[in-house]
Amino acid sequence: MSGLFGGGTTINNEQAHVGSLRVQTSSEGVSIPLVYGLARMSPNLLWYDDFKAIPHTTSQESGKGGGSTVNNTTYTYTAAVMMGLGEGPVGLNDEGQTVIKTVWKNKDIISGGDRFTKLNYQEKRGTSSNSSWGYMATNYPAKSFKHHFQAYVGFQPLDLGASDSLPNLSFEIYGRSVSNRSVSDLYPDLNPAMIIKDFLTSTTGGAGFPSASLGDLEVFRTYAEASFFMAAPVYQESTPAAEMLDKLCKLSNVAPFWSEGLLKFVPFGDQNVSHTDNSSVTWNYTANLTPRFLLGPDDFLAEVGEDPVKVRRRRSSDAFNSIRIECLDRWAGYNARIVEAKDLASITVLGYRPADVLEAHEICSPEVAQRMAQVMLQREVYLRNEYEFKLGWRYSQLEQMDIVSLTDPLLGLAGKLVRLTKTTDDAEEGGITCLAEEVLAGLSTGKDFGVAPTDKFVKTQNFAPGTANSVVFQPPLSMSGGTPQIWVGAWGNGSVTTWGGAEVWFSDDNTTFARIGEVTMHARAGFLSANLAAGSDPSTVTISVDLTDSRSALTSGAQALADAGDTACVILSNIATPEIIDYTTATLTATYKYNLTTYLRRGQQCSYSQAHLSGVKFMRLDEAVQKFDIDASRVGKTVYFKLVSYNTTGGGLQDIAGVSSQSYVVQPLGIEVVAGLVPLTVETGEQLCVESAASAPGGRWTVRGRVQMNKAAARVYVYSL
Repeated sequence: MSGLFGGGTTINNEQAHVGSLRVQTSSEGVSIPLVYGLARMSPNLLWYDDFKAIPHTTSQESGKGGGSTVNNTTYTYTAAVMMGLGEGPVGLNDEGQTVIKTVWKNKDIISGGDRFTKLNYQEKRGTSSNSSWGYMATNYPAKSFKHHFQAYVGFQPLDLGASDSLPNLSFEIYGRSVSNRSVSDLYPDLNPAMIIKDFLTSTTGGAGFPSASLGDLEVFRTYAEASFFMAAPVYQESTPAAEMLDKLCKLSNVAPFWSEGLLKFVPFGDQNVSHTDNSSVTWNYTANLTPRFLLGPDDFLAEVGEDPVKVRRRRSSDAFNSIRIECLDRWAGYNARIVEAKDLASITVLGYRPADVLEAHEICSPEVAQRMAQVMLQREVYLRNEYEFKLGWRYSQLEQMDIVSLTDPLLGLAGKLVRLTKTTDDAEEGGITCLAEEVLAGLSTGKDFGVAPTDKFVKTQNFAPGTANSVVFQPPLSMSGGTPQIWVGAWGNGSVTTWGGAEVWFSDDNTTFARIGEVTMHARAGFLSANLAAGSDPSTVTISVDLTDSRSALTSGAQALADAGDTACVILSNIATPEIIDYTTATLTATYKYNLTTYLRRGQQCSYSQAHLSGVKFMRLDEAVQKFDIDASRVGKTVYFKLVSYNTTGGGLQDIAGVSSQSYVVQPLGIEVVAGLVPLTVETGEQLCVESAASAPGGRWTVRGRVQMNKAAARVYVYSL
């Protein structure tokens, strides 16, 4: 602060600063992400400019006695940045900022209205009528263009902090909607049937699959809604559409297949299920277990001596009895979470046999993933029989996922329901070779066994710090090595436990503020809880203090420490006349409340003993108190401070515009301006003090180690020529 509050020898330390942004996350030619539902994604840098280095100077006393001032200048950086979010259109609607819900910036999690005030950005949905980013159109019109069908966010500017590279940024965005449902907080997840339709056939971001070749998706859609198999996938890397489709179908318990020139989808669901969604619409899926054909011995084609129906049965010990799915947990910051479905009966008999973990980051709800895992487990443990048989061409209408019944006396089968999983035309020998799985009603239907509470603790580091309380005063020159200073102690307001510290900002006019330092420790402060009379020095009176507001503790010290000034405290009835005391014994009388007793030093460091009323400010003078030099030109003037608080993790820094300022009138403590003369710094042992004495009649002076006169306080200033 010496640029504002100068004095003494000055040492200037300046941090080297950079002139351009280091870019780590911009890639040319990468796929534009497809984001469905409410999901978290990482952006790609599209453009930046206006990189600026902003200096911040702080001052501190250097050396014993405060003989010099050290100015330290550091730099923070900003840049105007444009980042791509995904293939548009995304977002809720065209009304205002409706794309980004939450921002992760390094350790901070920023959501709600704070994301606009703290980050200062503009977002574009990526519609066909996308307008240009206003900042770029105004400042760089030659480079500005509209980015049709690409959603992006523009920071104007982005605060980079003390780093010259981009922070670690990710966004929770409202992604693409699908034909049957728009993404919203009510519907953060979407129907996988409609997601598949969009990424296959959409003219903006689709795979170019012809709509005419896509079969009817209504049964798939209804089954997914009724089973509540919902998804919110983010496709950020180049992935074959077939892989994306297979993954969603596997998770949804649906089989995709080609038939009659169409890509068809049929659920494995073998029981009726229903679900009522958040709009009170009930979805009912009716399982169709009616066989298309009743097959018997006369229908099978087999060579002489060959079984018409072959059965392959897996050993129970070959089946996995634990299915684990790694999903994302939307309510835990989209951190990965593994849910598990286990068959305890199988585990009891055969031991624990877990399958490999299936990564399913398309799912952002552990409850949904748990249901999916349960269906997979049931099919894995109990579907053990596979049937193979051959039929004539008259059954060419059969296709994958059809249900037929099998009757074979040799195997003891009588109307056994099976589902075709594969059909192969045998052109050379004639006929159709079929593979089928048995149908056990209820086995391919999910059971909702619930999911354990989240096992990850994710804490935002952007929580509110609360506001700061403070004590601001000017100490006697004997405490500051002869250099006039203002001392500031701060702590979290009242019952706030999240306060971690505060930046100190200074202004002469309460309009323009400059950062001059930082409070990193809680001051031990409060107030007197009882009246205190003026007294002799040393004294044995009791000083009662209440430190509840700062939730602080005082410790006792030896008499030698009190005599040396090592237990110094300030009592501040009036900023013009602070009293410095030292104590030996601090006795706890109640929570955060103390009596200072046994041996007290009153009116120390050229202050004077005076009466104080209950409720006046009290503060322990230790390393938590920050010290700032002042110069004589500000004596009698009002200056202003703002304590911009941050939380216990160092995050959640308050917006300075919302922090109230604290005014302070600079006092003439040890400062007297004499034209052409400079005050002489006097060591503590030689300091001259003039104080008032009520008992001095007619202004007669009485000397008791200090010079005293009438009640009006006076000071003696020593100058050298």
